[in-house]
Amino acid sequence: MLLAAVCLAGCAPSRPPADRAAVLLTQSAPPPGRRCQVVARPAALPPASRLVDSVALERALLQRWRDAALPPGFALLSLAFDRNGYNVRRRVVEHRLAPTVADSVQKLVFAYRRSTEPDAEWGVRLRLDVSADSVRMRVGRQERCEARLLDLHEPDGTLPLFVETPTSALTRSAPAPATATVPASVMLQLDARGAVVGVRLEAGPLDAARERRLLDFLRSLSFEPALEDGLPAPDSLRLRLRLPAR
Repeated sequence: MLLAAVCLAGCAPSRPPADRAAVLLTQSAPPPGRRCQVVARPAALPPASRLVDSVALERALLQRWRDAALPPGFALLSLAFDRNGYNVRRRVVEHRLAPTVADSVQKLVFAYRRSTEPDAEWGVRLRLDVSADSVRMRVGRQERCEARLLDLHEPDGTLPLFVETPTSALTRSAPAPATATVPASVMLQLDARGAVVGVRLEAGPLDAARERRLLDFLRSLSFEPALEDGLPAPDSLRLRLRLPAR
């Protein structure tokens, strides 16, 4: 029988930074039961005028608010740029507006979007606080939340898996093994659906037969996909294991 204690890269959800709201320009809490972190790329945040024609966008928004006598509100958009500098995604991730108004703000951001210098893929958030008298534009960072293990099952009864992850991340948990163990680690590659599409044992004393059973078991695990500003995204996840000493 092959026993393994598994720890998902830290064993507890990471605490958001104290200035999370200011960095992410958000009024929402992080997703429950997820390890989330602020995306560090780009190293320096660009001004709003690099992302959109801010003068023209402000004029259009003020006209929209005055004509419709709209109350003050805000829209927070997630913007993504490809390696050629083209804006390939703009999506409202949070707002305090009527849904139709939020949709029109997104369309205006699309209409006045700008291309940037070619670089690696990157993204930021753009927050627009709008009233009939003013438009405040701020640029913030994105948030990425790693995939979450959904279930733990024993397909043939020969490979129980002992888990040390937060119970909020699992539908079932099991006690840690009492036998002597040695450390090992596995790297999982997940697609945007949360399916395991690649498994690699990075370190661990296993014979070929036990390694094959362990990797087959890990391929059968189910995950909620990683989130990139709320959108499903591929992920790489390192599992720390405790394997039997012999």
